[in-house]
Amino acid sequence: MKLPSIIISTIVVFALIGCEKEQALTGTFKAKYIGGMCGQNIVEILDSNYYDKGIDWTNSTGQSLKNVFTVQNHCDFGNANLKEGEVFDCILIASPGKTGCVVCMAYMETPPKAWNVKVVK
Repeated sequence: MKLPSIIISTIVVFALIGCEKEQALTGTFKAKYIGGMCGQNIVEILDSNYYDKGIDWTNSTGQSLKNVFTVQNHCDFGNANLKEGEVFDCILIASPGKTGCVVCMAYMETPPKAWNVKVVK
């Protein structure tokens, strides 16, 4: 009778240990979706407590943006279906959940600083 309990307990423990938990690098903060194309997305940080996570950046056409970064995990981020200019709540995470999604081959210039983002609305 004890053997099945031990086996089940062992399986549960290993299952919990084996689960990769999402590691938040920041607290929740407000951000704005500046725009994107083909998996290349730019986000502006609106919360002054997190400005250090972004950069002030000017693209090759002379457009200047403050406190922005590029979204690294475009597969997950694209599922949020944000509209250009939309404000949302998010956290920065250590690693993306979904990888390997299909994107088009167009190029959009983006800031060199990049983060994995989880939209928490």
